Amino acid sequence: MAMAASLEQRLAVIEARAEITDLVARYALGADRLNDPAIMGPLFAEDATWSAEGFAALKGRAAIASGLAAIAAQKVLWSIHFMVAPLVTVAPDGAHGTCQWYLWELCTMQTDDGPRDQWLGGWYDSTVALTDEGWKFKDVTLDIRVQGQIAPDLAFKKVCHCVMERLCAATDVAEGEVFQVDLGDGRVLAVYRMDGEVFATDDLCSHGDASLADGEIEDGKIICPYHMGSFDIRTGEPMAAPCSIAIRTYKVVEQDGEIMLTA
Repeated sequence: MAMAASLEQRLAVIEARAEITDLVARYALGADRLNDPAIMGPLFAEDATWSAEGFAALKGRAAIASGLAAIAAQKVLWSIHFMVAPLVTVAPDGAHGTCQWYLWELCTMQTDDGPRDQWLGGWYDSTVALTDEGWKFKDVTLDIRVQGQIAPDLAFKKVCHCVMERLCAATDVAEGEVFQVDLGDGRVLAVYRMDGEVFATDDLCSHGDASLADGEIEDGKIICPYHMGSFDIRTGEPMAAPCSIAIRTYKVVEQDGEIMLTA
């Protein structure tokens, strides 16, 4: 006859389930922020995997963070994720488990015919492990089962996209230069001008405590002034070591002599 679990063991399972469920919630938060690598990366173990048919198969925390950010930059232009009914199972050893949850997503996808509002449905299967950093995803598989076009278009979302926030004067950013903007609420951005277009990323290098606004633009990349790693200015993807985690990019427009951040 199996011995009943002790009170401490039962409490440990409850705490593990809560932490694993929190991983799912933070995954949704990062996904809705254009797969922000600063949010997504820490959710995964160093040797984790992520895969979804038609999107990517990624291995390793750094590759997952940068790869998901690239997917958002290239394919998923806007999204809101509903993560539903996470089912968590904790193994008897208290250090491993599984988590499955359902996905319902509204999004704007980049297609061959341009941006299209779509809906997606499916589920995630994952394994999790207790590491020195806490519970982390080990393997995550997204299984999309249904997908369709939204008609009429998501008018409310598009009204939201019309809300803009001033970053700086257009004259503050010369061609081939980068300019730092401190928004005063914890957000510090680097604003660039290349080939007549303006771009923006997080100013802080994901590898070290360096301001990218102190770096140099070269062939579409920003070179970090500390260790000479680099990032693609358009996508935020790391392009040269030691940088390995993508930085967040932002949509900006130049309007009436101002550079504006679109919400």
